[in-house]
Amino acid sequence: MDNLKKILMKIPLLLTLVLTSLVLSLVAYAGKDRGYRDYEVDPAQEPFLSVVLTGLHDHVYPWTDPDRKTEKEDPAPEAEAEAEEKGEEKEGREETASPEGEGTSENAEPSGEETSAEEGETEEKPSEGQEGQGEETGEPEPSEEPEPEPEPEPEPEKPWEPTIGSHAVILQNQLTAIPDGVCSPVVGAKDYGVANSRYRSPEDTVYNTDTEGLFAMRNFYYLQSSVDSSYFSDALFIGDSRTGGFSIYGNMNENCSFIYKESLSVYTVFSEMLTYRKSNGTSYSNTLEEILTTNTFDKIYICLGVNELGIPDTIRYYERYRTVLERIHEMQPDAILYIQGIMHVSEKKSSTDDTYNNTIIVERNKAAATLANGWNIFYIDMNSAVCDDNGNLLPELSSDGVHLYGSQYGKWNDFLKEHAIVR
Repeated sequence: MDNLKKILMKIPLLLTLVLTSLVLSLVAYAGKDRGYRDYEVDPAQEPFLSVVLTGLHDHVYPWTDPDRKTEKEDPAPEAEAEAEEKGEEKEGREETASPEGEGTSENAEPSGEETSAEEGETEEKPSEGQEGQGEETGEPEPSEEPEPEPEPEPEPEKPWEPTIGSHAVILQNQLTAIPDGVCSPVVGAKDYGVANSRYRSPEDTVYNTDTEGLFAMRNFYYLQSSVDSSYFSDALFIGDSRTGGFSIYGNMNENCSFIYKESLSVYTVFSEMLTYRKSNGTSYSNTLEEILTTNTFDKIYICLGVNELGIPDTIRYYERYRTVLERIHEMQPDAILYIQGIMHVSEKKSSTDDTYNNTIIVERNKAAATLANGWNIFYIDMNSAVCDDNGNLLPELSSDGVHLYGSQYGKWNDFLKEHAIVR
């Protein structure tokens, strides 16, 4: 017995780890039918005790009633919004003063999509009076001219039909509006009348009306289709804390790359050091500009906007979003750009908070959606997968009314697989 005690005294850390793992595993097993009912774990891939650690992140405990809807009010950072407003108003003025469209020209049509000439165009024949002018043959002209052959009747013009291939539709004329099936519709939400007008733009504000350049529609567009996980192997996701949660809990980190930071916005996305999480699982700090300069991505998903809700106003947000897309396109000209709509907040938050509410979110999503052109910029809105009939984030999916539970990020993943562009 004395020898056993001496051995145990020599390995206190190992004994502590073993006992701790055993206790956490028992706790996870005890709560599998209550608080941890929605959590799934593969014992062959990860220990059973990981359920407890994920639950702590989501504020879920073994004794939690799984049918109880809970929300933790997230106080609106008014002081932070005011400070950010003062610091960013100057930046917004400097950027809006610069001429739009700086950088590479976007007027050139993509190769392979143009037609060289209209069908049915024929070469003009010379008249009989001109034919043979200036030629001397020495043969006498016939006394009678031969009768001219009757001209063939023109074939009736066939009605034009779109050519479909590789999920693309080619049109004869320039689009005036993006058709259904190309981008997601903007998901609306109930207006509870609490939104601060300071953060909104007038209802008659007109956003993108470009007929040339990057944000103009062309004579073709691509249709959404379903894909599998391999589609995201060459994708980059850019965003704030919501994207950070998606990178950890969305079952995507082995397929694609993420770059994110808590409180990131369209105003700071190019000026701050961010966390870059590569598809192989390694992560380190870097700037977005460096990552876009040294890597090549075929798809880039942008998910920003919730941290800008307290900065006046929608038109400024729209103009800054334009600048961000132009800069990303300049460094990754061949990539598909996805504008991800801002995820809505819960009814409790939207009906009481004059800043963080769905009325402002929907207005800004509508503005950003006008930047989609249907050929290399697309708007997608995953709110249809996580909101109720009034456009409010379902309370059972979130603890604070703003961020998803770790166990619910799979809904985001599933939505992206059903709304992809294949070129």
